[in-house]
Amino acid sequence: MNAPLSSSSGATPRLGERTRWDIVALAILAGIICGIQIGKVPPTLHILRAELDVGFITAGWIASLVNICGAVFGVTSGLVIDRAGPRRVIVLSMLILGVGGTLGAEASSAADLLASRFLEGLGLVGTIVAAPAIIRTACRPADRNLALGLWGTYLPAGMALAFVVAPLAMDGFGWRGFWWGNVMLVGIFTAVVALGMRQRHWPDPITATTAIRPDIRTTLGRPAPWLFAACFLVYALMFYAVAVWLPSYLIEAKGWSLTEAALGGAAVVAANIAGNVISAALMHRGVPRWKLLLTAYLAYIFCSWFIFAEPAPDTLRLPAAMLFTLVGGLLPAACLAGGAAHARDPSEVATLSGVIVQGSNTGSLLGAPVMALAVTMLGGWDQGYWVVVLFGSIGIAITVTLLRRTDGDAKSGL
Repeated sequence: MNAPLSSSSGATPRLGERTRWDIVALAILAGIICGIQIGKVPPTLHILRAELDVGFITAGWIASLVNICGAVFGVTSGLVIDRAGPRRVIVLSMLILGVGGTLGAEASSAADLLASRFLEGLGLVGTIVAAPAIIRTACRPADRNLALGLWGTYLPAGMALAFVVAPLAMDGFGWRGFWWGNVMLVGIFTAVVALGMRQRHWPDPITATTAIRPDIRTTLGRPAPWLFAACFLVYALMFYAVAVWLPSYLIEAKGWSLTEAALGGAAVVAANIAGNVISAALMHRGVPRWKLLLTAYLAYIFCSWFIFAEPAPDTLRLPAAMLFTLVGGLLPAACLAGGAAHARDPSEVATLSGVIVQGSNTGSLLGAPVMALAVTMLGGWDQGYWVVVLFGSIGIAITVTLLRRTDGDAKSGL
C-alpha cells in the first residue's frame, strides 16, 4: 500500500494532510493538453480528407483511433500505474504523446495518420489514468468530489482550445504547422509536470512484493465501477459523435465557413466545461450521482433532434448543441467520482480509474465511426439524431440498473 512520506515542521505537508491544489492543477492541465491533442483533429478533418484523399469513415477513425489504447488497455494501465507510481507514468506518457504528435505532423497518408494517432493514444491513456490517482492522493477526502469534478473538464477544455486556435494557426502555418505547435506544447508541459511533481511530494509506489492476483480479483470484482464505466461509454460515444463531426456538418450541410464552424464547435465543446463544474458543485452539496446521469441522458435525447433533424429551425441548432454538451457535462464528473468512491485505499485508485477510462475511451473510439456509418446508411446528416436516441436510451437503462442494485457496494457510489 502507498505510504506518505514523512514531513517535518516547516516542510511541505504530506499528501492527504491538506489539499495540494498546485498538484491538482498540474494534473488537470496535463489532461487539458491531452484534450487539445484529441481536439486538434476535428477542425482539420475537412482539409485532411482533401489533401490526403481520406474517405469519410476513415476520417472518423483518424479522429477516434487515439482512444483505442484507452479502450483496450485502460484497466491494465491502471494496474501498472498503481504499482509503478502515477508520477513516473504521467511524465513517460506525455513523452510518448509528443513522439506520436511528431509522426502525425510529418504524415503523408491516411495510414501514417492512423499510426501516429495510435501512438498518441498510448500517451493519452497513461496520462488520463494517472491523473485521477494523482488528484485523489493530493486531496483531503472532503475535497475529492470537487477536484475530480474539475478534472472532468479536461476534455472539453482542451477540445475547445484546439477548435479556437485551429483556424488561426492553419491560416498562418497550415495544418502541419498547427500540429507542430502541439508537439512543442506537449514537450514544454512535460518538463513542467516533471518539475512540479518531484519525488519529495509523492508517496512511494507499491512494493514489488504486493500480491497482485488477489488484489486484481478483489478490486475488479465489484460491479458498481463497471456500471459507471458503461454509463460513461454511452455518454462518450454520443458526445464524440456530435463534437467530432459538428464542424464538418456545419460546413457541408449548412454552408458555414471553416472559421465559423470551428468557433461554433468550440462554443459547443466549451459549454461542457460548465456542466462539469456544475456537476462537481452539486456532488459537493450531496446531490446523488444517479440524478446527474439521468438528467444528462434525457437532455442528450431531447437536444439531438434540434441539432440534426431537417424540420428543426436552423437558428436553434447551435444553441441546442450547446445545451446538449452543457447538461451532458453533468455525467463525466459523476462517473469519475463514482468509480473512485469504490477504492478501499489509494493503491486501488488508478485501477478503478482505468475501468472508467476504458469505458469512456471505448465510447470515444466508437462515436465518430458510428455517426459516420449512421449518416451514410440512413441517407444524410438529418438522421444523425437517431444515434443519440438509441444510445441515450441505453444509458438510461444502465443508470436504472445501477440505481436498483441493493448491495452496499453499489449504493456507496450513488
